[in-house]
Amino acid sequence: MTALPLSGLNNSVAVRFRDVVAFGSIDWIQDDQLQFQVAARIQRDDVVEMRMELTGWPDTVYGLLKILQRTQSPEEGVPRFLAALVRMEERDLALLSTTGFSSVNKKPPTEIPVKTGKQASPHLT
Repeated sequence: MTALPLSGLNNSVAVRFRDVVAFGSIDWIQDDQLQFQVAARIQRDDVVEMRMELTGWPDTVYGLLKILQRTQSPEEGVPRFLAALVRMEERDLALLSTTGFSSVNKKPPTEIPVKTGKQASPHLT
């Protein structure tokens, strides 16, 4: 499957990790992986909460992501992160599908343990 570029859409993402919330945007989503850009000090193997908004859609999408790698941004821009989807509710998967993200898997991904031992909060506030 080809990646779904989001550069033509107005999207924003809030990422919560270590009691910090940072804001940015998603570059692409493909299957259970995505790339996003946010000015944050996130490390490989961190598990972060993500809430994505698309302009014009009344609902938001929530999920947990595991950071696979930090990638270099062109011309020293905002850092980009490659992440794998760890957990997402059926409602959020369905919302991604109805907004045109048909390459996102329909089945819930396997959960992985959170490295910090902290319980992830149910929603970003």
